[in-house]
Amino acid sequence: MILGCSQNGCSEDAVRLFTRMYKENVRPDSFTLVSVIQALADISDPLQARCIHGYSIKLHLDHDGYVLTALIYMYAKCSCATIARTLFSSARERHVFTWNPMIHGYSSHGFGKVVVELFEEMKSIGIAPNETTFLSVLSACSHAGLVDEGWKYFTSVKEDYGLEPGKLDEE
Repeated sequence: MILGCSQNGCSEDAVRLFTRMYKENVRPDSFTLVSVIQALADISDPLQARCIHGYSIKLHLDHDGYVLTALIYMYAKCSCATIARTLFSSARERHVFTWNPMIHGYSSHGFGKVVVELFEEMKSIGIAPNETTFLSVLSACSHAGLVDEGWKYFTSVKEDYGLEPGKLDEE
C-alpha cells in the first residue's frame, strides 16, 4: 500500500500509512523503507527526511544498498546536498543506481561543474552511465552553460555507450 501510494502521487497518504504502521509496532523491511523514503523525497521536508534516516539507522538498514540509494535521492531532493554527498561517500559499493541520484541532485540544483566532475569520476572507475545518467548530465551542462562539455557527452552517448540519444527521453 505504501509503495502504491508513493508511486501514484499520494505521498502524504504513504507517509500516513507508514506512521500508522510505526504506531502499531510493525517493523518495516528495507522495501517498505525505500517506499516511504521515496514519498518523503516527493514531499521534500528535511525534518521528516532526518527522522526516517534516523529510523533506518535504528533498524540497522541504513547500509542496505537500496535504502542508502533512496536516502541519497531523498536528501538531494530536499536540497540537503551535503548530507546526500556524505551518504554517497559512505556507500560500500557504488553502482550506476547509486551515482544517478547524486548526479541528478546536483543537476537539479544547478551545480553543473560538480555534475561533470562526478560523471568523470564515475567513468574513471569503470561505472558505465545509463540513460538516466546522461539526462542529468546533459541537463546540468545545458543549465550551467557548459556547451562544449554537453556536446562531448551528447556525442559519446551513441559512440561510446551505444545508446540512442533520441530515445533518452522515452526511458
